[in-house]
Amino acid sequence: MRKFAIAAASVLLPVVVACELPSIDVQEVIETRSCTDDAVAMQVFVESSGFVSNVSFDGGSPNVLGVPILLGQGGGIFIIAELDSVDTGEAVTLRYSARVTMLNPLTLTTSQIDFFKSPWDGSGAPDCNGTEAPTFTLATNALFDLSLQITNPGSLPLTLAMLEFAQASSALPSESLNWDDPQFNSLSWYSAIPGGTTLDPAGSPVVIDLPDASSGGSFVLCRCISVYDGLEVRGIVQASLTGSPLTVQRTTWGAVKAFYRR
Repeated sequence: MRKFAIAAASVLLPVVVACELPSIDVQEVIETRSCTDDAVAMQVFVESSGFVSNVSFDGGSPNVLGVPILLGQGGGIFIIAELDSVDTGEAVTLRYSARVTMLNPLTLTTSQIDFFKSPWDGSGAPDCNGTEAPTFTLATNALFDLSLQITNPGSLPLTLAMLEFAQASSALPSESLNWDDPQFNSLSWYSAIPGGTTLDPAGSPVVIDLPDASSGGSFVLCRCISVYDGLEVRGIVQASLTGSPLTVQRTTWGAVKAFYRR
């Protein structure tokens, strides 16, 4: 089983549902589990319609050697990490911070989560079949002022086992963005979709209407679990509601919607 835990998006996962305009600061954790023995490298490809800047590596699990490489390709970034001979089922964690520019629509896709038994050089085939995570799009549509739309970018069915949001008055430490962390799990999480929702390839999106006002927290968090071709993918993102250089007060859900009505 593999786990992807986001700056989704992971990454960067569009936790941008409650952000300062026109850009947001995010923290993301990527966690995967190797599907082969003796893996010495892994890659993750992240593609966003928004401009991603100020990317910094905030640390990784002990089996990550050195600082991962970031390689731009088209509208996305390959994250390449050197590993210390990771075996099947062993977890690998990468932690990142970045700033993402708001666009309408704002789309994020995470794909090609692959492991290699040989050093990565961009030409060799992975030793595991790549998996897919959901595509997230923040946009307006005919039914809602502002919505989060989730689609399946792959060729096989994708199941959404969990999609939950929470708000916090202060940022959680990077090390607390962890599925097993008590502080992380003690937040008031609310579910955005029924567990077990299935997305067909090239099918209609799951559409989530966003509320008009925040509940007062300065930070918003998202956690997502999906399953594609039997492989589990997890995403966690923490985004700041404050700090944009172009605003002086906290943006509410209503202000985000107003931006997308332009």
